[in-house]
Amino acid sequence: MPVDILEMDKIDAAKAHLQQFILWPAMWHSFNLDLSKFKWEQVRFQSKFKSKVPAKNGVYSFVIQPQIANHPHCSYLMYIGQTTDQDLRKRFEQYIQEQKGKRNSRAKVGMFLKKYKDHLFYVFLPLDNKLAPKDVESELLKAFLPPINDADALPVEVRKTIKAAGF
Repeated sequence: MPVDILEMDKIDAAKAHLQQFILWPAMWHSFNLDLSKFKWEQVRFQSKFKSKVPAKNGVYSFVIQPQIANHPHCSYLMYIGQTTDQDLRKRFEQYIQEQKGKRNSRAKVGMFLKKYKDHLFYVFLPLDNKLAPKDVESELLKAFLPPINDADALPVEVRKTIKAAGF
């Protein structure tokens, strides 16, 4: 059956927004850090909200929130990172520069920053000196398996399983 040109445009648009998520409850249950004394915060990913991001080390993530029908819990966690060489606010600004094309970007990250710019939120967790951001990031990556992070950032046993599954 022939497909008309308008349908092809819709098909191409849908393919351009295809993301593959692995929702793996066993990995969620394996998360073993107590973060109960820390508070996640979020800001819309726009320059004007930079001042709301603290100049502290921590972990951060990018989530896409469609904000349809005022649904309070619809978010897609896309990326997790951590700060050690710079603080959360400086990292926020670096990503703003990547989104604007004023800073080199990893292709996968730069593309998602631009593609979903009207729906992106920067979600961050400032940490004290008792928890290393790198350790928290590693545990979060293993639990959530975000689609934009490089698979190389995942623990070896997780990478092997994902590869064996054909992802």
